[in-house]
Amino acid sequence: GTNPITQDITINITNVNDNSPKFIGENVFSIDENSSGFGFIPISVSDIDGDAIIVTISNPDESSIQLTETSITNDYFLSFPTNQYPDYEEIKSYLIQLEAFDGLNSVTKTITINIANIDDNEAIIDSTSFNINENIKNVGVIAASDADGDEIVSYEISGGPQTYNGIKIDNDKFEINSTSGLLSF
Repeated sequence: GTNPITQDITINITNVNDNSPKFIGENVFSIDENSSGFGFIPISVSDIDGDAIIVTISNPDESSIQLTETSITNDYFLSFPTNQYPDYEEIKSYLIQLEAFDGLNSVTKTITINIANIDDNEAIIDSTSFNINENIKNVGVIAASDADGDEIVSYEISGGPQTYNGIKIDNDKFEINSTSGLLSF
């Protein structure tokens, strides 16, 4: 014979864990210092094999940063602990190394969080005492600094006559150059 035979054949394909998880989204974020909104830097991962994924912070040097899983599978966010906010004058940038593991395969991703400097520090007058001889017009130059690195824009004398440690101070008898800080009579 030449009698053809037809037969349906079923082939079952078993999914194996042969793909690494993948991070989805941005690598670089910027936030203002002292920002309470830092708790919402989203981290998402996927795995085309459908495996459960565990995400961890793999560089313990950044222990002040927390990784929290949301109610949505494979979605996380980075945050500081309660009442701890980033301060530009202490740390300008955080590098967070994340690892996603699906039980067999792993992948890492570096997240950069740049802290933006805001003007949150007052200027500090560095020179507060001068010794001068009588009949001298110029007393000295007032110097000021600011931890934020802001340029001192102008100087002024405020207030009227005052008493300090029993000594009468006549503020209205002094002048100050608003740009240079030169204090004079």
